[in-house]
Order: sequence, then C-alpha cells, then structure tokens
Amino acid sequence: MNYCGTAKSAAEFVAKGFAEREFFAHRAIVIRKQYPDTFLLLERRGLTAAEIRAGECFQINLYAEAVDDFPAPLFTDRSLNWHSQQLGQKGLIAAAGLFRQEDSLFITLMQSDLCQQLFRHPQFKACKSRVENRFGHWYSILLNAILDFANQCGIAAVYSPTSACILAHIRQRISASLFERIYDAPAHRYESRRIVQRKGEYWQIRLFENSHRIVPLSPDQPQHRNEESPIICIFHDTEEDVDTSAPVIECRENLRTMLEIEKAHGVRTTYTVLGRLFQAKREQIWASDPRHSLGFHSFDHSFADDSQLARCREVDLQVRGYRVPRSCLTPELTDHRMAFLNFEWLASSSYSFGASQCSVHHGMAKIPILTDDYGIFSGQTDYARWEKTLLECARTKDFLAFGLHDCYGAVWLAHYPRLLEELGRIGRFVTADDLCDELFWEQGLDLRAPAETAAAE
Repeated sequence: MNYCGTAKSAAEFVAKGFAEREFFAHRAIVIRKQYPDTFLLLERRGLTAAEIRAGECFQINLYAEAVDDFPAPLFTDRSLNWHSQQLGQKGLIAAAGLFRQEDSLFITLMQSDLCQQLFRHPQFKACKSRVENRFGHWYSILLNAILDFANQCGIAAVYSPTSACILAHIRQRISASLFERIYDAPAHRYESRRIVQRKGEYWQIRLFENSHRIVPLSPDQPQHRNEESPIICIFHDTEEDVDTSAPVIECRENLRTMLEIEKAHGVRTTYTVLGRLFQAKREQIWASDPRHSLGFHSFDHSFADDSQLARCREVDLQVRGYRVPRSCLTPELTDHRMAFLNFEWLASSSYSFGASQCSVHHGMAKIPILTDDYGIFSGQTDYARWEKTLLECARTKDFLAFGLHDCYGAVWLAHYPRLLEELGRIGRFVTADDLCDELFWEQGLDLRAPAETAAAE
C-alpha cells in the first residue's frame, strides 16, 4: 500500500466546503516512521510500551507544489525548520505523527515549523505575510490528507487530539487561541464527537459518516532517487583525549585541519561528538560548513551506565543521530528507547549489526560502518594497505561508510586530501542525515506491513 497524493486545483476543495483562501496546491506523502515525540505523547496519553510496539507509526508530510517565489533558505534553514523533517524535499509546509492501532488511527501531533516558528526569525520577516496568506490554513489541508490516507487504509475512525489535550503538557505561558484553531478545527468541519480514551482527549472522526466531506487526493508516485554512483559516508568520531594519550591541543588542531580540507574539496561529512564536548564543537563545525551532519558519540565514552542517550539529549534536542563508541551496542540502545528520545539513525560497525547494508527497523535507520582508522593507529596495518582496501571497497560496493578519529589524525590526515579526491571519483558523498532521509523516503514508497511485503516478494 503506497500513499502519495496531490491536489493542484481548489475546485474539489471548495465543493467540499473549504474556502478558496484555505487551499494551496500540495502533495502529501506518508513515511513509515515515528514523528518526533510520538512515543512520549502516546505514553502520556496512557499507552503502554507493549501497546506502542504492537501498533504502527507513520509520519505524513505536506509539501507545497509552488514555492519558487519564496527564498530557498525558508525551507532549509536549520533554526526555522527545527524538526528537520524535509527528507531532502523542497517545500515542506507541515507534518503530523500518526499511530495505527487496529482500525483506529490516532494523530499524535500536527506541526508546521514554517508557519508556527516564522515570527521568531527576523531574517525572514519580509516573507511572513505571504507565508500566512498562502499557507495559514495548513492544518485543514493536512487533516484532509490524513483522513484520505485513513480511508485508503480501511480505518474506521481517526482520533485527533483536542486543544485541551495538547495544552495540558505545555508548561510555558502561551496563547491558547492558536492551538484551539488547529486542534479544535475537526469540531467545525467534520461530524465528530469529543471523547476520552485513557489519559487523552480526542475528536473522534468516523470515516463512514464523513466520507462526503473528505477530498480524495489524486494518486501519485514519489520520485525515486536514481543516483547510480556508490554512496560514501564518512564519520568523524570527535572525542579528543578521552580514550588515548593524544594531547588535547593536537586533537583540536586535527579537527581544524580536517574541516579546512573538506571545505576546500566541497565535501560534507558527519561529525559524531561526545556530549560533554558538543556545544563548542558544534559551533566550530557549522561555522566551517553548516551542511555537515552532527551526531552524538555517547556523552563521555563510558559504558558504566545506561544514561548516555538521555544525557546527550540534555545537551541538544535537535541532533538526529548516534554513533556507538567502540561499536558496542549497549542495552540502552533499543529501537524503542532511541525513538522515544527522538533519535532517527544509529551508526555502528557492520560486525555489530550483522549486516553491511543500511536498513530501517521500527522507524530507526541503521548505518553499518565497514572500518575505521584504529587499525592504522594500533599498528595492525599501515596507511597504504588501509587506503587500498578502502578504495577497493568503494569501487565494488554500492555503499561505504567508514570512520576517522580526531585523536588518530596523525596517522592519516596528511593523506586526507588525496583520499577525498580518489573517493570523489568513485562515488558521491552524503552525510548521515542525508542518508537517513533517503532511507526513509525510499521506504515511504511501500507502506505495506513487513509481513505483507515479504509475502509479495
């Protein structure tokens, strides 16, 4: 079952009771993943971890079809597009988290970083009125797409949280009117009733009774990425002297040099940083190139406790990925725990995953790393042999991820410019965030349950 729908004309929407000013040409696509905070919100609304695991999580993204008259950074700026859910596509207006439990579909959250956060960003002040006028009714368009998707899935009822349900867990002082306009809209447009389930209050929208109010979107197929060259993903474990005798000043100089080399070659990579070093390193890395990806590399490289993930989240809420120290998959690194804390990708050795290809499990992208520079540092091999093996793998595989350390820079950094040139002739460089987006996007092309997919094959 695939879901990608488009609507280019306002006529059908107006015929179903929408005002013409509410409509904008759009495309909606459903991805099999949890939207940020999905597990937290479901838990707050009374579901157990077992019930959450037994259900299905989806995310629906709403893209505008015509945005060329807006500045491109409006849809890419990291501070504005706070949740980073564009999936590499242009024109993301809004998104929602969906949770399916048998024949019921629960909306966990509906958000538009663009429309709800724009007032915080004075650099886009000139766009504010145009954005509000064109996309201000995003929640009506998004809810219609959700109901259309539910119809295609054979859902009996959609449960949309009331504004009171959403506001109950917002601590800062805010105006309730915006949330009432978004979350209580079902009471005005659809035949719905307010109900309480567990600890959550919802508008129950039964599909049969509202079928005449739903605008079916035109079936469409999202574009595959037809990149044939191999994918190359470089990880930099940035940990200074935590596990070696390398002087801190040398590690910092290595980081500065590798950033300069990558900038000169136009190569973007992924820096996985210890949580205790993260704030300063983030500024340095993004000052060099804001398109580098950042991930955590644990908080302090310790295996003595199971609080590394949570401690990292206290440092930064936006980072999407995690690279395992020493490729040791500790008990805290379950898919459920990582998703609960809004991580979307996990990188570890091919050996620890038991796989050499990327995959997605339970909404978590798994990125296997073939090798790193420890063998050179420890004397198990020399640089020439290591590089020869790496380049051979790049030529013979469609995907290659490898790791480099700031603390081991002395054994490889002098060769790094030539290595990037050689790899660049073989494949295309992607960051872990880019790769994660591609994996979710391609997975979104087939939304059948895994068992159904296997049976079809």
